[in-house]
Amino acid sequence: MIEKKEYLIRTLSRTKRKDYENYVVNAVWNRLDMSDVKPVAQQLVINSPSERYFIDLYFPQIAIGVECDEGHHKKQASKDIDRELTITDILRQLKGKDYRAIHVDISKSYEEVEQSINSCVTDIANQVRQLRDDGSFILGPALREIPMLILRVRQRFELMMILVFEQLQRR
Repeated sequence: MIEKKEYLIRTLSRTKRKDYENYVVNAVWNRLDMSDVKPVAQQLVINSPSERYFIDLYFPQIAIGVECDEGHHKKQASKDIDRELTITDILRQLKGKDYRAIHVDISKSYEEVEQSINSCVTDIANQVRQLRDDGSFILGPALREIPMLILRVRQRFELMMILVFEQLQRR
């Protein structure tokens, strides 16, 4: 079993050479200060062999992701919405609950970015507390996200949709 410190070092260093994303990911994790919550930086979500997405910082226990929106995201808003809907569909199939993305717009002023990060941390902490209160919070080390499982679930869903479509056409 990998030691928690080593896990955190590995997962939080996945954003190297992405300075803004690295800043947001590490700020969120350090301000959250909940050692039983498991962060996954650059969580891979596979839609098809040629279509892969990464969630900048994902918390699998609560199905919340943090997305660092840099300037180029404003030019591709429609594409980003489609991406987020696809990720939500895949993770809903896999986990049985909705994925929620929290966006931090890094193109804003320092004060606004800091406020956004703090708000993000508050949202995540509140969700963790809510799950703890109702007894459904699962400790982090027991969880593992398996990209191939995500792909298999998506493929099964697509096959089911094809079968449903074929049955509807026969009517």
